[in-house]
Amino acid sequence: MKILPPLPLTLLVIVALCLLLAAPVCAGTTDGQWIRVESKNFQLVGNASERDMRKVAARLELFRQAFVHLLPVEHLDSSIPMTVMVFKSDESYRPFEPLYQGHPAGVAGFFQSNPDVDYITLSVDQKHVRDADTLAFHEYVHLLVRNGFPNAPLWFNEGLAEYYSTFEVANGNRRVTLGKPISYRLKTLREHELLPLDSLFKVETTSPYYNEGEKRRLYYAEAWALVHYLLNGPRRIQLSTYLSLLAQGSPVDDAFKQSFQTSYAQIEGELRQYIQLERFPEQSIAFEKGLESDSTMQSSVLTEAESQFYLGDLLLHVNRIDESEPYLQKAVALDQTLARGHASLGMLRMRQNQFEDAEKHLERAAAGSSNYLAHYYYAYVLSQKGTGAGTSMEGYYSPEKVSVMRSELRKTIELAPTFVEAYRLLAFINLVQDEELAGSIALLKKAIELSPRRPHLSLLLAQIYLRREDFNEARSILEAARRDSLSPQIRDQARDLLERVAAREALAARVQAMNADAFKAVVPAGIIQPCDAPQPGPQLKKLRFEGRQICGLLVRVECDETGVLLFVDADGKTLKLHSEQLNRIRFVSYTADVKGQVTCGLRTPANPVLVTYREHAVPNQLNGEVIAVEFVPREWSTNH
Repeated sequence: MKILPPLPLTLLVIVALCLLLAAPVCAGTTDGQWIRVESKNFQLVGNASERDMRKVAARLELFRQAFVHLLPVEHLDSSIPMTVMVFKSDESYRPFEPLYQGHPAGVAGFFQSNPDVDYITLSVDQKHVRDADTLAFHEYVHLLVRNGFPNAPLWFNEGLAEYYSTFEVANGNRRVTLGKPISYRLKTLREHELLPLDSLFKVETTSPYYNEGEKRRLYYAEAWALVHYLLNGPRRIQLSTYLSLLAQGSPVDDAFKQSFQTSYAQIEGELRQYIQLERFPEQSIAFEKGLESDSTMQSSVLTEAESQFYLGDLLLHVNRIDESEPYLQKAVALDQTLARGHASLGMLRMRQNQFEDAEKHLERAAAGSSNYLAHYYYAYVLSQKGTGAGTSMEGYYSPEKVSVMRSELRKTIELAPTFVEAYRLLAFINLVQDEELAGSIALLKKAIELSPRRPHLSLLLAQIYLRREDFNEARSILEAARRDSLSPQIRDQARDLLERVAAREALAARVQAMNADAFKAVVPAGIIQPCDAPQPGPQLKKLRFEGRQICGLLVRVECDETGVLLFVDADGKTLKLHSEQLNRIRFVSYTADVKGQVTCGLRTPANPVLVTYREHAVPNQLNGEVIAVEFVPREWSTNH
């Protein structure tokens, strides 16, 4: 074991990305049959042999287990489900590869990230120079980089994945070795002139150097060598600074100059020398207790409908819409009860702007299904149906639609308590409707706890605090986002929202001052009004409403398809007062105990109020139609 000097914390996290097992995997021999292998943390589907798929699953479990010990939990974000698709040959894999300029990119594996599901795909064809397990680990590292290294550059992402694709486990699964030289990468570097470093840093996923044959091989080889040098050479601390600056949103060139304190040409010269020496030192990490193998794996044969669904859903998530359609149509034709097939086809129809058909498929998918994505997709398509530019957000959804969406999202959360998108969408719908905002705060706090690296959740939480006119909480969240955000876009959004907070707060203060000035002259001093301030002194209530008034305690607000009911305890009885909509009631507050929007539900504790209402001409079970509710301090008079 080679002993290295202590690393800074960020580099310790990077070096902790370590766990690959090199063991040859044979190509599948099962023709046309698709199977599912489920281990403790992974689901694999594919047409490779069961033996090969179990090997890949076992390696991934060991790989992940090591990271559980070495990395913060947020690197292993479990809020997004992941499927690993294993193809037995390049021939069966080629139709599902990423496209470059309209043609298959010729890769042996890729990682596809989405808000609802992640995919890792790979081919176990024996003619590859790389084993299937190293391919799987390479792609899994992309997930860890996404979760743990915000704004990481592409060269670092690919170089680190290559660096760890050589990991081996030995000594009873107690020792992990990483950083072995990759012979075919070294061969490429010997045969080609290096890319200038500033060009390497500018390569994007649409670049020829990321997609075209020899150019791609050179890019991967140089990215691997650069990561190897920076992790094992004298510039490890500078690499840590560089990644931190990028995470904070610094431009690439500025981050490079500030962290490395030199030119691209200087680092490029050091890299050339490092490659020429061909030493590439290995590192080892030892565990006191050996990593345990997963003994819980289960295998099953997929139906033709299920295999068609997985292929179509993969194509849908890589944005190959037209190609995904035949697979999904065949899936639901073969099995009309396949909820996942209808759910995926419904999402496809939504992306084609065929909302009526999308809703039909998703409603069918959700009916009686225990698949949480079916319920989520149904709510999602309802939330998107009919939206368009210029539409007012407030009160946009009908009560019927809101009821269905909330029901589906609550079912989603019940089935999959760690699926963050359901919490986010439910909170967003409540914000649109200006309802259940207190509950939405709890939803978003839970979502942030599950997935702390999603800044959009915090921005949505700040908007809800703003809607409730809780300006201090909104400002605190947004100032933190503007200061610490991981992307310029998030910082810009936080800055815009902070301006809205300041404007709304200033407006609220002006209205309060204007009302105070206006009504001081209107309300005669010395006249005791219901629920007003103790005498002597001026009357403080600013608004008066015509109708019958009663002073009491607001104990509950019920909302359903028939409207709103207020339950008010007064004079030893409970009044039930009705309104068609919550926003038709005029709410006024004279106390800091009640601020923001009034929402449906039990009031705990009950609030002292002055209620103005119209009595029904014909007595019935209701006491009248509510006009206004004025919240007052508990110490104010209740004299009539």
